[in-house]
Amino acid sequence: MKTIIRRLRRLEDRFGPAVETESDRHLLGRIEAARRRLAEADGLDGRVRTAVEGEQEDVSGLSLEQILLRGRERARLATK
Repeated sequence: MKTIIRRLRRLEDRFGPAVETESDRHLLGRIEAARRRLAEADGLDGRVRTAVEGEQEDVSGLSLEQILLRGRERARLATK
């Protein structure tokens, strides 16, 4: 897994961020809608739910790889 992460990081550095496509925008819209539904169901007034109630995590400026790794770490910690 670490080898793949290193290779992805090198490719991201070499080619820069990908050009946003219509399917990317559609997927981001679906993700935001799901987050809003979760927040409404939890009574968080539109905020994104995190592992610790009341705490919001800022993922702006992070690569997709970093966001996924943070999520996996939070999930691992939540199961302990």
